[in-house]
Amino acid sequence: NNDRDFVFFRTSPILRFESSTITACTDWILSNFTLDSGSSMSANNKGFGGGATTTTGSGPGGGTGDSFDSGSGGGHGGAGGVGYNNVASGSACDSISAPIDHGSGGGGGQYCTGSDGGGMVKINVSDILELNGSISVNGADRAGCNDADEGGAGSGGSIWLITDTLRGTGSLTSDGGTASGTNQGGGGAGGRIVAHFNTLEDLDITSSSVTGGPGYASGIGDQGSLGF
Repeated sequence: NNDRDFVFFRTSPILRFESSTITACTDWILSNFTLDSGSSMSANNKGFGGGATTTTGSGPGGGTGDSFDSGSGGGHGGAGGVGYNNVASGSACDSISAPIDHGSGGGGGQYCTGSDGGGMVKINVSDILELNGSISVNGADRAGCNDADEGGAGSGGSIWLITDTLRGTGSLTSDGGTASGTNQGGGGAGGRIVAHFNTLEDLDITSSSVTGGPGYASGIGDQGSLGF
């Protein structure tokens, strides 16, 4: 996916975002980091690309393309949803405890392309990581091209937080994309979210979302994984 932009920090600065929006994949090593309540980090739709028509999506869990019906959803934290006529879904992949994969793309259908997976956010903070805003790495929904024989949706990406103290009231989301159309493709699987910390203050990590996207009939993407 050409939109998979990265922002790197390797000089261990103190970084604070106030009323800001960051739309990129990130791989940061910092001493302290604050994302305030008016700020967001989004790597939505910045993962592996969806398949061209009839073609399997990109990535280790790419959804299967189909030349007669709809494509399946991309897999990541679980399997993607099957496409119309039970086209085989993209498989689960990546590490549960140290996720680094981007979300995989959905498979292309007979007439429509698959959609892209979510990106990757990794933040390694030696002291305090304060999260009051939102971080999201959702897979892309499958926008219908002609409401028939659609492509599959992309899977959610990866969020990996490493810190001594994690605190705040923010949110973490890695949801799979939604498939659409008359002969729907499969929904994207949820991604993987992991937080490694010594001290947790206030933040309700268990409310993080790794929901699989809906698709054709039973073609719902699997829920992803949470690790703390």
